[in-house]
Amino acid sequence: MTFGFIGMVLCATAIVLYKLPALVKAPKEGRRTLLPLCLGAGCTAFSFVLHVPSVADGLDAALGVPNTSTLVIYTLALGMLACAQVMVANWVLPWDKARRRTIRVLCGLAIILALLWAIFATTPRLPQSHHFYVDFATNPHIATLLVFFNLTYLAGALSFAFRSFHGATVVPRDKVWLRWALVLCGTAPVFMALATVLILMSIVGAWYRVDLTFWGGVVAPVVTMLGMPGFIVAVSIAQWGPRIPSLHQRIAGGVAGIVAFHRLRPLWRMLRPIEPAAVHPHRGLRDRFSTRRRLRWRMVEISDWMWRLNRYRDPALAAAVERRGRASGLSDRAIAAAQEAAHLTVALAAWTARTSPPTDPVPTPVSTFETFDIDDERQWLVAVAAALSSPVVTAAVTEEALV
Repeated sequence: MTFGFIGMVLCATAIVLYKLPALVKAPKEGRRTLLPLCLGAGCTAFSFVLHVPSVADGLDAALGVPNTSTLVIYTLALGMLACAQVMVANWVLPWDKARRRTIRVLCGLAIILALLWAIFATTPRLPQSHHFYVDFATNPHIATLLVFFNLTYLAGALSFAFRSFHGATVVPRDKVWLRWALVLCGTAPVFMALATVLILMSIVGAWYRVDLTFWGGVVAPVVTMLGMPGFIVAVSIAQWGPRIPSLHQRIAGGVAGIVAFHRLRPLWRMLRPIEPAAVHPHRGLRDRFSTRRRLRWRMVEISDWMWRLNRYRDPALAAAVERRGRASGLSDRAIAAAQEAAHLTVALAAWTARTSPPTDPVPTPVSTFETFDIDDERQWLVAVAAALSSPVVTAAVTEEALV
């Protein structure tokens, strides 16, 4: 379990170091959630540090009272739960209600800690132990302390879970990330509560000489740490959670860009002989692997080649394509794309044959960067590329060739 404890210490310390600058710079309202978060993460980190036997022995030696480190761990564990409840209250509730709940939580914590330390102070001194409840579960004085701590910890964990799940139901719909944060926050104390139940089972089992040490000493710490990753994600989601919708849009845009890049390939290959030197060379990894940049350059190249064919356009071809498109039931935009595809096919053939262009060239009325933004231009060029193989375009180009 040492590696697991080290991992938890590093994660909790990382949260403190990550949030501390934000706490210093945050306004008063922002500190309501950041302060309990940093305190709770600090309590978690310090408590896991004290699970290291050499550190616990050093603290006990410095204080001169054996097993004081165990009480410090219990204090930090209850403090962590209190900070978590205050954090959730400030996430969900208005300032007045959150302040009242914070006062109740802190007063309850103070009373519980006072009773816990009072029980410990009235307990006869016992030998140093790194497995406190395993070694002293049958001691009448220590048994009272152990049951009191674990019952209060269980009640705190269940209260934390309830507050988190309840808060997830009242979060505004525009804060989906906060709802997920509260759900994850509520999941972590469920694991903590389950681990506490296992420890209580092992304590009670020791009273009746039933050995349940494996469940309390081995399984319980594992169960506790299973809930920690979700809690760490929850307490850090406020930093990156609001960006989830934009991330979804970026992913969707990236997928659409990859699809468009490949769908433009027939049109790009058809027009490339006009000027192969216009193809943008890849000058680095970003040019080679950025789909957005490659798509943008492909659109620029296609538009440049289309502009060079403007002089070879035939005005009479548009009417033939529109007539056939209307007969086939195409939409206005599909007819416009078919007209453009037909114009490009005929103009490219004329350019290849070096036929003299018409005296009055017709400019391209649709496919211009001045008229469309990049998304509209992409959709337009994809529609033109798809129309290249359309029966309407094929029939109109064939008819034009026979005239």
